[in-house]
Amino acid sequence: MILSINIPDAIDAELVKEFCLANGYSTKLEDGTDNPDTPKQFMKKKVIEFIKEPLRGVRIGKEMAKVRAQAGTAVDLELNIT
Repeated sequence: MILSINIPDAIDAELVKEFCLANGYSTKLEDGTDNPDTPKQFMKKKVIEFIKEPLRGVRIGKEMAKVRAQAGTAVDLELNIT
């Protein structure tokens, strides 16, 4: 699947500027060096992150459930309480 967003040229600069302002873009990084990302690159990374992050959380949750189930079985097998 290809997902693309087309932003009309007439609003491109304004939209990117507002997006960057709303999401904390700075031309300088915390260590004082220049930000290697342009505002457009920053915006693209943030949009991708917005899509991927919840999915990552779901996958982590599934893996954690598997580990808990396996650990619970191991503990149950090792404990003989009478």
